[in-house]
Amino acid sequence: PAARTNLLSGDQILAIDDRSTDGLSMADVLRLMRGVPGTPIRLTILHAGEPEPQTIELVRETIMIDSILGDLRRADTCRAHPRTHPPG
Repeated sequence: PAARTNLLSGDQILAIDDRSTDGLSMADVLRLMRGVPGTPIRLTILHAGEPEPQTIELVRETIMIDSILGDLRRADTCRAHPRTHPPG
């Protein structure tokens, strides 16, 4: 959902559902952002280089993350197998 709303590296999340993120740990921020797929979330974002924050609304969804399984059989040979699974 974030990629579709133009969230970029360097953007700051100032608030989640009107709750300030100031002083929150990354674990606390993630806890506030995660939720039941299909439920709304409102983020106040300050884009890098912009003077004023903006509020965007997203709908939570399950995010699939590609990962690589590796199999090192010899020092000069590595086989990698891409897998897609939901974050754990």
